[in-house]
Amino acid sequence: EDSYAAPVNVAGSIQPIARTLYTQMGLDFQKNYHTFYVPQFIGDVARTRAGDKFIYNETTWQAVSATPWFQMDGWTEPRGSPERPETRCGVASSF
Repeated sequence: EDSYAAPVNVAGSIQPIARTLYTQMGLDFQKNYHTFYVPQFIGDVARTRAGDKFIYNETTWQAVSATPWFQMDGWTEPRGSPERPETRCGVASSF
């Protein structure tokens, strides 16, 4: 089972991903996805680790991919899908 660091609060922005882009992005039509813009590194799913998890609107989200802008300008653009709407948690790292 994956383990995560203690949650931290992070301010940012969230935008839903248009379903018309799901095929182009290779996303699962059975899920809903949003793009988050946060001033902190967020790790996505990789071969040897689970992606970070975060909460928005009382829903736990799993980072499934992230654009690596953090080293250039201090922002990360993770895409996430909801895990369990009833679960509350904060941003947590899988590192």
